[in-house]
Amino acid sequence: MGPGNHVFSGIKGHKFIEIMKTRVDPQKGMVFESTIESNNLNRRKFMNFLSKPENSLIAYESMLEVLKFCQCEELSRDIEDGIDYYSKICRGFSEEKDPLEFDNFDMDTIKNIKTLWVRSTTADI
Repeated sequence: MGPGNHVFSGIKGHKFIEIMKTRVDPQKGMVFESTIESNNLNRRKFMNFLSKPENSLIAYESMLEVLKFCQCEELSRDIEDGIDYYSKICRGFSEEKDPLEFDNFDMDTIKNIKTLWVRSTTADI
């Protein structure tokens, strides 16, 4: 990866955070103390917040905006799959109860969509 790619990556990251902040605030309700325990707890809260389906949808939509901003929409296939999947989940569909809603996804695609976001634990804090 050349030096130009680091600049592009930095722009994407900054733009992604900028877009996300207009729609959600994962830091709301966090208490910041200078301890390892506080840092670990906040990190888990942050990642658990972002891994909720409605916030995963926002993250995918925000990334699509970044790709449009960078004029890289040809890279959006996985992002569009994530938007489609989480839109259905947020409308109340589930893979188990409504399998026909998800028949346009193969198992690898669904696994990829679900694991693109790191979840520190499945339990709410």
